[in-house]
Amino acid sequence: MAEEQPTRRSCGAQLEHRRLLNEDPAYADARSEIETLARAYQTGARSTERAGLTVIPVVVHVVWNTNAQNISDAQVQSQIDVLNADFRAANADVGQTPGVWQSVVADARVVFALATTDPNGAPSSGITRTQTQTVAFPRVGNPVKSAATGGVDPWPSDRYLNIWVCPLGNNLLGYAQFPGGPANTEGVVVLHSAFGTNGTAAAPFNRGRTTTHEVGHWLNLFHIWGDDGTGCGGSDEVGDTPNAAGPNYGCPTFPHVSCSNGPNGDMFMNYMDYTDDACMYMFTIGQTARIQATLDGARASIGSQLTGWSGWGTLGGILTSDIAAANNADGRMEVFVRGADNALWHKWQTAPSNGWSDWGTQGGGLTSNITVAANADRRLEFFVRGTDNALWHKWQTAPSNGWSDWATQGGGLSSDVAMGKNADGRLEMFVRGTDNGVWHKWQVAPNSVWSDWATQGGVITSNITVASNADGRMEMFARGTDNGLWHKWQVAPNSVWSDWATQGGILTSNISVGKNADGRMEMFVRGADNALWHNLASRAQQRLGRLGDARRHTDERSHCGAKRRRTPRGVRARRRQRAVAHLADGAQQRLVRLELSRGSADEQHHRSPKRRRAAGSVRPWDGQRAVAHLAVLGRLQGRPGG
Repeated sequence: MAEEQPTRRSCGAQLEHRRLLNEDPAYADARSEIETLARAYQTGARSTERAGLTVIPVVVHVVWNTNAQNISDAQVQSQIDVLNADFRAANADVGQTPGVWQSVVADARVVFALATTDPNGAPSSGITRTQTQTVAFPRVGNPVKSAATGGVDPWPSDRYLNIWVCPLGNNLLGYAQFPGGPANTEGVVVLHSAFGTNGTAAAPFNRGRTTTHEVGHWLNLFHIWGDDGTGCGGSDEVGDTPNAAGPNYGCPTFPHVSCSNGPNGDMFMNYMDYTDDACMYMFTIGQTARIQATLDGARASIGSQLTGWSGWGTLGGILTSDIAAANNADGRMEVFVRGADNALWHKWQTAPSNGWSDWGTQGGGLTSNITVAANADRRLEFFVRGTDNALWHKWQTAPSNGWSDWATQGGGLSSDVAMGKNADGRLEMFVRGTDNGVWHKWQVAPNSVWSDWATQGGVITSNITVASNADGRMEMFARGTDNGLWHKWQVAPNSVWSDWATQGGILTSNISVGKNADGRMEMFVRGADNALWHNLASRAQQRLGRLGDARRHTDERSHCGAKRRRTPRGVRARRRQRAVAHLADGAQQRLVRLELSRGSADEQHHRSPKRRRAAGSVRPWDGQRAVAHLAVLGRLQGRPGG
């Protein structure tokens, strides 16, 4: 049997399921009990016994015939990263879910981590490697799961999720065993070229979704169409997934109607359909109820719960700022602070979920807290205000790897930096300028160079907070001159911004925003009574895209290339003069008050953009000039404090 590269999805889990039902009476009995429990969870007769998150230790058995099939540790880790994003509804493309199903997108509360110890308690990377003489493994007989047949024996399946990565035949991308089967064949098998996001992973199955699909089976999820051919009579035993005639392939256009399920049609973007990796990106509430029933039932012995806290422990250092924390692409946490010398200091985990390094410095002279964000390719980047009040930043030169020199983005800042991420992965930064208005810059493409500064107007008296709605639209929040909460939102993902609108209240703090499991945002502030107050987005707001259609501004640039309306020449000239006056002088930016390396090309970013010419002389705006400028632009109505 020769190895093949499938061109459309094919999964062998249902074939294994039917074989075991026919051959193993104990399996049939176990399945009956498992389904009874799953129905109880879905109807509300039973509730989950696992509070918080469940961490499942994973062992990946790399079984290879050719050197190329001996995939790298990085490819393995990329798959673990995908599993963690997909099962937590934290994947970047979840916002592409059609609006009719946004309310049923769910976080399964499951985390996957490569095992740190083997079955005997010895330290382990969670990866085994076995060379085989088998050119391509068949599904029948599960030969890859046994050393006697050219594969490798599983680790105890009551303690580990076993994943075999190997060459497969018969055009299979993978298969899994549902809960309740024999212990010596428990686990998931995935074709090496459909595993992870780099290395041998090949389009259209190079986003790690084959493993997400197969682990869904391992956690007792059926194919979304019910595996009845095209009869429209099957069921995946989940109430919030529409009936479908059969599997969907490739990338269908929404809506795709079958089985009289219009107007919305098939939920082809569900992980348990057969679409390409780029077109599947969600589990539902009903599916996650089945997952929780499995973790409390048939897989109760596996995984640990993250519920309580360890108790305080010190990491040392002398801090003069708040702490910024982020996860590297390989899962290791890293923390960033301003030290007593006003330089940036950081610590990082030496391995995921493991011990910490010594403190290390990145130099610089900081006058703000630190903001950290991850680029689309998962390289971390941090942003600060320097002693010249301009925005300075550094970025990893590769995911989980070394750092660039300091570089400036100019500007005149009077706040910390707020970072958001567009639905297409482009970072966007927001600051309060010297005019107390909101100014922003955005990457012109993911992982790429930055736009010029542009204003969002307003008069704000706090730092800015940015969050993403369930559909991928960013929303910014700030305190206005009336001490009320004001906000703006993108009218569509990656698009232009609405007018300012108020949420009222009397705030005495900056704003924090969180996201509920159903995707609705919730904001938290300190009130005039020093108590904690909050405001929760209604489901109606979530569905209607935040208060309906917003007017496009005459001076707003569309990130996705929409044309700007023509503005009178005199207004454009005055706007350019004031924008130039607002931004810090390019020559002054290079006075090296940050104690940074001058040779780092202070105006260049990741892809060597062209140098910008020096802007005009610095001329900070006072409040009256800001108001006058906004009036000229026709944007006075609805601004914070207006």
